[in-house]
Amino acid sequence: MNAFEYDQGAQGESLAAWQLAAILNGEAVRETMRGEGMGALDLQVKFPVTYPAPTHQQLSVQVKTGPSFAKWTKTRKRWRLDNIDRSHVEKWRNTNQPVMLLWVRLDPYTKVYWKLIATNSPLATLSFSEHHLLTPAARFEIE
Repeated sequence: MNAFEYDQGAQGESLAAWQLAAILNGEAVRETMRGEGMGALDLQVKFPVTYPAPTHQQLSVQVKTGPSFAKWTKTRKRWRLDNIDRSHVEKWRNTNQPVMLLWVRLDPYTKVYWKLIATNSPLATLSFSEHHLLTPAARFEIE
């Protein structure tokens, strides 16, 4: 009997690309220079915006998939991210292009959490609220 094995990271990236393209009415393209440049970013997303003038916005996306990247903290009632390279977060904070960090939780059912990395994002500890899910309503916070 053959057991089907799949790459969780690739599955998470595909799911994130599809979901971002649908929510933002844009296009998501996988980065080809993995591990180079901006700290191993996975996707580039380009989408239309209408305010203050009609144009397009672009953002970079880093996708982490699976239980090894987040732990639930009972006291704070948040998902604390683990195994994120601190030097990558520092690069993301210092770029002139918005960077979004996604965590794809596959078990017990699939959820995608998101966080925009800003210049004041902490280097040591990144976390998500249980309710900070990538849904169509997130578009208004992302823009």
